[in-house]
Amino acid sequence: MSRDISTVLGREAILKRVREAVGAGAPGADRSAARAHALAYIAQNARGPQPTLEADVVERFVKWSIEMGSTVACIASVSELPAEVKRYCDTLKVPPKVSVWPQFGDLAWTSAGVSAEVRPAVGSDLTCVTGVAAGIAETGTILITPSADAHTASVLLPENHIAVVPSAQIVGTMEDAIEKVKAERGSVPRSMNFISGPSRTADIEQTLVIGAHGPIRVHVIVVG
Repeated sequence: MSRDISTVLGREAILKRVREAVGAGAPGADRSAARAHALAYIAQNARGPQPTLEADVVERFVKWSIEMGSTVACIASVSELPAEVKRYCDTLKVPPKVSVWPQFGDLAWTSAGVSAEVRPAVGSDLTCVTGVAAGIAETGTILITPSADAHTASVLLPENHIAVVPSAQIVGTMEDAIEKVKAERGSVPRSMNFISGPSRTADIEQTLVIGAHGPIRVHVIVVG
């Protein structure tokens, strides 16, 4: 269905007025100076009020992950991951068959009794294993920043999301997490997913539904 020409023209007229008001110029114009000004403005403005957190951010992260409905396990090194995944699958009574991000592809999955495939999750997958960009102690949240190797589908499609969180990647607040990503990547990525426990909604008649927009279960494995 084609859009009404008056709607298109009206939209363009509004955008033209906005561009003129902010001095952005015509579409395609060089906006490097405006971008530099915006970044300088952001950098010079202090953060808003921040909570006072416990000294041990890992302990708080674990506590609030559980509060948010996740289950949590702690392992000493990533080499223990396959055994923990097998234990978790056995607890759920689901097949020990998982899709994994490339960073975990070389682990000893077969010897632990787990069938692991390095690929994005598909609709038929029950369980996936992913890394994270950061863990946020303030709210027990994990931050996922999609990339070629960090597949968004893996945190949305399967019923069971296993998130591997190195203790060194746990920070205090959401602002800390964003600054961490910016420092590592040089800029904020186009997409960031903040996940606080299993997907849930109570939009329909205030009835809580788990797994409405993503996994039914989130299992957080803290490493180190």
